[in-house]
Amino acid sequence: MLRSKNKGLFVDISEFSILAARTSGYEASMVIEEVADFPVESDCRLKDVRAFLEQLVDIKGGNYVANCGVYPKDRFIRYHEVDSGVRLKNQNALEKLLQSELNIDSEKNSISILNAHDGSQFDPVRSSMNQLVFCGAPTVAFQEAQDQILSYGLLPGCMEMSSVATLGGLCSYIQMNQFESSVMYIELASDSMHIFILNKGKIEMIRSFEFGLDSLFPILKDELGLKDEASARKLFRSNTFDVAEMGRKLLKKVLKELQAISGHYEVQTGLNIDKFFISLLPSKLCWIPNTISNLLGIDQVKVELEPWVQSLGISTEDSVDLSTLGPRWLGLFSLMAKFSSGDEVKL
Repeated sequence: MLRSKNKGLFVDISEFSILAARTSGYEASMVIEEVADFPVESDCRLKDVRAFLEQLVDIKGGNYVANCGVYPKDRFIRYHEVDSGVRLKNQNALEKLLQSELNIDSEKNSISILNAHDGSQFDPVRSSMNQLVFCGAPTVAFQEAQDQILSYGLLPGCMEMSSVATLGGLCSYIQMNQFESSVMYIELASDSMHIFILNKGKIEMIRSFEFGLDSLFPILKDELGLKDEASARKLFRSNTFDVAEMGRKLLKKVLKELQAISGHYEVQTGLNIDKFFISLLPSKLCWIPNTISNLLGIDQVKVELEPWVQSLGISTEDSVDLSTLGPRWLGLFSLMAKFSSGDEVKL
């Protein structure tokens, strides 16, 4: 028996936490009734996750339909300008572009192609846009994410890649606040780092790297004389030791790439990057954005969620205080957004 007719449930599932919100429904005029955060630890038990969700909705006896955001392994988001949108009307030309220029295997990956100017689905027959965003992940990775959702007692009525949803939400936020300078958006995960440069809500550059927080553990192990990287990982994710003082050493590789990309962008365009936004990271890792800000000399975007959420036609119960939530929550609320072409969200 599926039970989702009365209340909406939105869930954002990352390696760090499960963010959830119960709403009055799924329409644009919905009301956020409750939000909750479940930290994901290495010894996290399935029954604990289900108990967490039970605090929001009744999932006993069947699957509860929910709109879910996931971060599938080996996900990709790539910006590409083709010579002409007309050439992609030919399926063979599209396949050649995917394989030879983007290194994406269409048989192994689930792929979505978006128009970069507004985030709409690219139609190779009708559209002549040549600025495109290719996003997706291995089909098997999406299946694993779906299986995980099902194990929680949820049925994904909608399953989105949260990286893309967050990108759209940030573009919307930038436009609403009329940021004049460019913003660097950083998605830093364990095994990857994705960097987006946005100007007035429009994507101008995307870079991805096959390293992330895991690259910090060998350095932390050597600095503290730990026996192995597993010990370094456990210490890193705990609240028992302050690693902020060695932030420059730990983030050396990350900072190098951020500096290179921002420097290249500023030289190529003549535009300045004076703000950055970093997603995913829980509050106990707040030293990471603080270190980036201090060493790169740019400010972190101070996200004010309430006015932005209200601009989307979404309200909150009096008991829900969005001002206490950090930037990582923007991804969850982006799952609720229904951006139309009139919003001019330049994804």
